[in-house]
Amino acid sequence: MITEIINGDIFTTEDKHIIFGINTEGYNDSGFAGVVSRKYWPELANTGGNKLGEVLEKTVDGITYHAIVCHSLDNGWGDSPVVIKTALNKMQFTESASIIVMGAGFVGKMQGAPVEKIMQAYRECDKKLNLYML
Repeated sequence: MITEIINGDIFTTEDKHIIFGINTEGYNDSGFAGVVSRKYWPELANTGGNKLGEVLEKTVDGITYHAIVCHSLDNGWGDSPVVIKTALNKMQFTESASIIVMGAGFVGKMQGAPVEKIMQAYRECDKKLNLYML
């Protein structure tokens, strides 16, 4: 569920979890994932490829970054809303988390990401999400 919509810098959140999307091909050096890889998680820039629905996690300075593999650079966003909702519901924490609008960046816009359906997945999941607008 979306508990709050915030226009601000997600990296200043008080939440201990930050959630975002990455691609199946493993090229995560641009967009929001690129910022995370440059600031906190260098290995994320090129993971070598991952399965749709997989969640990569890394904790840095008390913040756990959750990267949901939710789209493909080659095949687009397909079932990404279902993939995202399923991944969110499987995450093993109960406190609130910060999340960005997946699909709202350059790659998502170019590929026609179903942003409204992704937002619906956020509303329907069992996590308390503070949504950061880019």
